Amino acid sequence: MKNFVLKGLLVSLGAVSVNALAESKLQLGGGFFHQVVKTEFKQDHSDHTVNNKGLFVSGRYSFAENFAVEAEMAFSNDADFELDAPYYSGSLDVGDFSSFYMSTNFLVGTSFATPGWYGYTGIGLYRDTWKEKDEYGKYEETFTGFQVPLGVGYHFTNVSLDAKLLLQSGRGYYDSDEDDSTQAAIFRLGILANF
Repeated sequence: MKNFVLKGLLVSLGAVSVNALAESKLQLGGGFFHQVVKTEFKQDHSDHTVNNKGLFVSGRYSFAENFAVEAEMAFSNDADFELDAPYYSGSLDVGDFSSFYMSTNFLVGTSFATPGWYGYTGIGLYRDTWKEKDEYGKYEETFTGFQVPLGVGYHFTNVSLDAKLLLQSGRGYYDSDEDDSTQAAIFRLGILANF
């Protein structure tokens, strides 16, 4: 009788393990991103906007139908800086610019491991390093903070199309006065290979 119960438990555990393995899915891919960081300076009534565009690579692992973790890296050599102030309005010349962005996210959603439409949200952390070089020297600054991803996509058999909006904590980008406010967001569109 003990052997029967023990074998039954082992078979049940094996079935659970096989089911969990069947729901697991690794995705690797990349695509394009567009980041906007806008700061409103209350003291001089000016707005400073950065439009940053580039490429990203991503890895996502769904360990259940409704849960996944992901890591991303993004690279850019293309950014526009704009100033809207009472004394000047237009683009700013910033010299050579580059950025390197990394993030990790914990995702909660629908249908991460099955074909068809899916959607998700979650919470994550980002680290964004901006470098600039001009006639006056080299500058480097690193920004860190929290982010909330909101995404939708479609799983085909071997690939997935994925669109995501990352709402970032703006305070991570500017250590400004309490009267100033910063909003930051990234939109990204990518293709992920399903393994």
